[in-house]
Amino acid sequence: MVLVSKKQHVYIFIQIFITVFIYIVTLQDTVYAIEPSLSSLFLSLPVQTETAEEWYGRGKLLYEIRAYKEANRAFKKAQDMLVQKKAIKDNNEFLNKLIYLRADCLMKEREYEKAINVINHITSEDVFYPFNLYIKAMVNLETGHMDRAIRYLESLSAYYPAKGKASHSKIIENLSLNAHLRLGYIYLDEGDPGKASLHFSVIPEGKKELYMKALFGAGWAYAKMERWIRSVIFWEEMAERFPYSRYTREVLPYIGLAYKKLSAYGKALEQNTLSMDYYKNFIERINEIQGGIKNRRLDSLYDGLKLLDEEDLLTKLKIYIALHEIEEYIHEHNINDHDQQILLRLIKKHREKIINTLFNEVDRKIQKVKGDIIHQSIDTVLDIADNLRLEGGGHIHQDMVFQLP
Repeated sequence: MVLVSKKQHVYIFIQIFITVFIYIVTLQDTVYAIEPSLSSLFLSLPVQTETAEEWYGRGKLLYEIRAYKEANRAFKKAQDMLVQKKAIKDNNEFLNKLIYLRADCLMKEREYEKAINVINHITSEDVFYPFNLYIKAMVNLETGHMDRAIRYLESLSAYYPAKGKASHSKIIENLSLNAHLRLGYIYLDEGDPGKASLHFSVIPEGKKELYMKALFGAGWAYAKMERWIRSVIFWEEMAERFPYSRYTREVLPYIGLAYKKLSAYGKALEQNTLSMDYYKNFIERINEIQGGIKNRRLDSLYDGLKLLDEEDLLTKLKIYIALHEIEEYIHEHNINDHDQQILLRLIKKHREKIINTLFNEVDRKIQKVKGDIIHQSIDTVLDIADNLRLEGGGHIHQDMVFQLP
C-alpha cells in the first residue's frame, strides 16, 4: 500500500490539514473552566496599596487563569486610576497595554462590540496602533469576516521588523510575525500558495515556534504548486531542527512521497530508511515517558506535553502554574482575610484536578500517538518494497543534491 498514490489524494490531505490548522491558529484560547467563586474571591481580596500597578498585577494573574471577566475589571481599575491621577502622559505605554489587555479579555468573552470600542482608544497616530489592528483582525476572524480580517492582518504584517528598541517593540514584532503566519495559512486555504509562501518566508529562524510552523506551511505551499524539490528542502530542515515535533511526524511520509514524485526512487528509499530509524527511536522515547507517567513523575509529564504539543493540554498546564503564582501572591502580600483560606482551598482543589487530568490525558493521547507511529512504520515498510521495485535494483542517487534557486 503506497501512502498516497494519486495527486488528488495529496490535495485532499493538504486541504483538510490547512482547514484544521486555520481553526487552531485562530482560536484565542482553549478555555479551562475555573470556578467563578475562585476568581471573584481573588479579585475581592483587600489591596494593600491602591495603585494602578497593583491592580494590573492582579489582573495579569486572573488573565493567566483565563478568568477574563474579572481580569478586565482589574485592568479597568488600573486604567481609571491613571486617568484620575492625570498620569496618562507619563504612562502612555502602560495605559495602552491596559487598553489592549481589556480589549483582549472582552474578545475572549465574545463581547466583540465592546472589545472594538475599547481598542479604538488606540488611534492610528499612536505607536501602539498594531494592538488595534491585532484585536480587529482576531474579532473578524472569530466572526467569519475573512476579507476584513485579511486587510487588518496585512496592515499588521507591515510592522515587521519593528522600529526602535523600546520594550513594546518586541511585542509589536511578535504580533506582526503572527500576522504573517496566519496570512500564510489563510492564503494556502484560499488556493494562493504563491502568496502564502511569501508570508512564510518572512519568519526568521530565531523565532523557533513560528519558524517551525512556517517551514511546515512552506512545504505544503510548494507541494500544492507541485514544486516538490522546494517542499523537500523545507520539510527536511524542519525534521532536522524539530525532530520530535508533531509537524515533523505529520510530513515525514511525504518527504519520501516528494522524492517519488521526482522519480528519485533511490532518495525515496534513503528517506524510508531514515523514517524507520526515526519511528524506532520515537517509540523508545514514548515508552520512556509512559514509564515515568505511570510513576506520576512531573518531568515525564512535561516531556509528554512537549511531545504532544496540543493547545488544550498546554493551556491546562499554564493555568496550573498561574494558580501556584496566585498562592505565592497571597502569601507574599500577607493578605489576612476571612476569604483567604477558602480561596487557598479552592486553588488547591483546582490544581489537584488539573494535574490528575493532565496525567490521564497525556497517558491516553501518547498511547494513541504510539499506535499511529506503528501504523506509519508498517506503511513505510510497504513503501520500501514499492520503491525497490521502481528503482529496479539500481544505485542510490548520491548526486541528487538540491540547491535553493
